Amino acid sequence: MDSEQKSLAELLALDTLTTEGAAEVSADVATAVFAAVSVRSVGELSEKDVSKLSSLIDANASTEEVYEFLCSHLKNFEHIVSEEAAKILVAARKLQG
Repeated sequence: MDSEQKSLAELLALDTLTTEGAAEVSADVATAVFAAVSVRSVGELSEKDVSKLSSLIDANASTEEVYEFLCSHLKNFEHIVSEEAAKILVAARKLQG
């Protein structure tokens, strides 16, 4: 586990939750990161690719399908994911005080 993941796990006190509870919280955080990444990606895609992404979402594509699309259409996708995850970590820390 890298230091960012460890920090997030500690911040969310995942070790104090049941396995199921920790999995649920982790899934919620992943959903938040994915939503932030999706919104940011729209600003970095061409109009044609935004239209394709919109069609995928309208067709209820799986998270994996949307992820694959974004990976294949954005050279800096992993960087965007890292930045958006870091923003959520900072916001969570601010909330915790």
